[in-house]
Amino acid sequence: MTSRNLTSVSTTLWVVLATLLALAVAASGFLTHGWTIEGAGAATRLTARLALPWFLLAWGASALVAFWPGGWRQSLLRRRRALGLSFAFTHFVHFAALTSMSVIFGREHSMVSLVGGGFTYVMITVMALTSNDQSIRWMGAKRWKTLHSWGGALIALIFANSYMGRIESDPALGVPAFSAIVGVALLKIAAWRKRRGSRLTATA
Repeated sequence: MTSRNLTSVSTTLWVVLATLLALAVAASGFLTHGWTIEGAGAATRLTARLALPWFLLAWGASALVAFWPGGWRQSLLRRRRALGLSFAFTHFVHFAALTSMSVIFGREHSMVSLVGGGFTYVMITVMALTSNDQSIRWMGAKRWKTLHSWGGALIALIFANSYMGRIESDPALGVPAFSAIVGVALLKIAAWRKRRGSRLTATA
């Protein structure tokens, strides 16, 4: 089996395990609170919390390597596709739990939440569908990178807004989650500035 095939199998295994974990976490919400809107709410919250670490690891991998190359950071970067797809499939389970609140239990959501959340899920779906070598060749590396860079920034913004709203009501959750998102965002900005400075020096 070639190295590329091994990588593909490894990525598939990561995604399958992440999806099964997300389903188990969602099920625990229903098992705790029953087949009720409270159970759906618990499943929604738990899967969102599970998705955040997957996202931050995938989003921040390249920035970590920019400052601290080698070691576990390099391993993390090599598995970025698996991490990103694990986040996407975990968030699809989150979407299923969230949808059950509306469709099955009649929970209403604001238009802002529907439009903003809907667009974000479209971006997550597009990013998941294009997380392969064929899409990079078809789109071109520059357009592919632009799509995934802006998509990642949008997802980070949605997460930041969500956890910022929890800082006052649930500081034990809101403060560390919001701080982690901001921390990774600042690290990515610093890495971008470092790479940009290196390119300018090289062309000077």
